Amino acid sequence: MNLSGTLAPELGQLSHLKILHFMWNELTGNIPKEIGHISTLRLLYIQLFSENFQL
Repeated sequence: MNLSGTLAPELGQLSHLKILHFMWNELTGNIPKEIGHISTLRLLYIQLFSENFQL
């Protein structure tokens, strides 16, 4: 994919997601805390292009 921009907090509503893979894109901003609500999530691959991001 060739995504750019920020991750939406609505990703946390994907309740059956097991793998979230956003490597090799141009994401900026913070990782939304709502991603922590996905109880089935086992792998998270994110590469952020920002010097000021927070987990």
